[in-house]
Amino acid sequence: MDCSTITNAMCLALLLSLAATPGSCFQSSAAKTGPFSLPSPPVAPASSKLVASHPATLSPAHPGRQRNPTGGSSAAAAAAPAAESVALSASTAAIDYQEGVAENASGAGAGLFGRRQKQLLGWQSAIVRMGMVLFVAGMCVALPATLLPQRLLLKFGLITKTQKEMLALRTGQFCARWLLRLIPFCRVDVVTGGKKEADEPQPAIWVCNHTSMLDIFILLAADKRLRPGDQRRPIKVVYWLGLESNPITKLLFRQAGFIPVQMADNGHGNANEYDISSFKRLLKDCKNAFKEGFDVGLLPEGQLNPETEKGVLSVFPGAYNLAKMSRRPVRFMALHGADKLWHPTRGMECSSRRVKVRCYETESHFKSPGQFVQAFTHVVGQFGKSGEDLPDDELKSWLSGHLVNEGGGAPEKKAGGKSETSGSPSPE
Repeated sequence: MDCSTITNAMCLALLLSLAATPGSCFQSSAAKTGPFSLPSPPVAPASSKLVASHPATLSPAHPGRQRNPTGGSSAAAAAAPAAESVALSASTAAIDYQEGVAENASGAGAGLFGRRQKQLLGWQSAIVRMGMVLFVAGMCVALPATLLPQRLLLKFGLITKTQKEMLALRTGQFCARWLLRLIPFCRVDVVTGGKKEADEPQPAIWVCNHTSMLDIFILLAADKRLRPGDQRRPIKVVYWLGLESNPITKLLFRQAGFIPVQMADNGHGNANEYDISSFKRLLKDCKNAFKEGFDVGLLPEGQLNPETEKGVLSVFPGAYNLAKMSRRPVRFMALHGADKLWHPTRGMECSSRRVKVRCYETESHFKSPGQFVQAFTHVVGQFGKSGEDLPDDELKSWLSGHLVNEGGGAPEKKAGGKSETSGSPSPE
């Protein structure tokens, strides 16, 4: 039994205990959302997957926990924490059912899945928001508990640095995936071409749009479905060093060997100001990642996009430059809907719980920075704002590098930074 199997077993045991242990972080985090009472959602028919109904009466002193009318200890009171987790899952299942009924009544919905992007009601948003808080709190407990033992294994020489980084990445994916199953505050639809990753996949530079603070957790949770196959290559993500102000992300990013870049905190929608002196270390870390069997992931927008309905922000060509230097293809991913849960400027508005993640199979070899910028803007921008791909012929043309705007330059610039087409490899 290898270290990975042991760690996965520890993660699963911890996550199950979080959902069933009295006084767990799930309960304390729920209490922070404030006292409120939620009406019971409509119960789905017996043929649905709804296994339990939402409690009709909630204690104002402890939201999410049923009242104990006798005032004393009882089996029902002891089981309340576990019932809280089940009730949350039941509530989200009821929301799924109610949305499905609305969709069927209105005919086939638009989009890849035949569903319309529905605005949640007030009580639905409250349930989703509570679930999101519980999910984040669960990650704050599960990650330190499962990652710190790996540091001890490295310290005593039982694993190498590369093994520690790969193990930390798989642990982060495992925790995110199982917590999302235990606390399904959002519904993640994964779109792929239906093919498994090759037995020996080609090393690549991965790029994705950036819509929400939840992006990293959603991608970690969905990676197994996004890139099916046992031989998928681990990815080291280039991230803003300022994210290390959060001790949990700092622990995960550093232990997984993610690659930091320094830039000023200018706020959303303002041009990025990078510390040029950090580029040398960035290139060295990327080169080492390739040697150790990792791919590299970048966010070409360089910051969170507060207006995904308008497409992507201005795109930096750093991924193209890095791909050219390393002689590797570029692979696209795209996110849609995560900002409806946790918006960059409006916070946890939870207006919808539908998230779509897209992984494109094409290995793109672009001939110029402008060609990469245009392809990312059209392909990822279209999916990011609508959850739908471009028409097949146009999509294939952009990804293959055969479709370029007249003049070969970058498309019209948008606020949020410069669209560079040449020069040194910027981190985004």
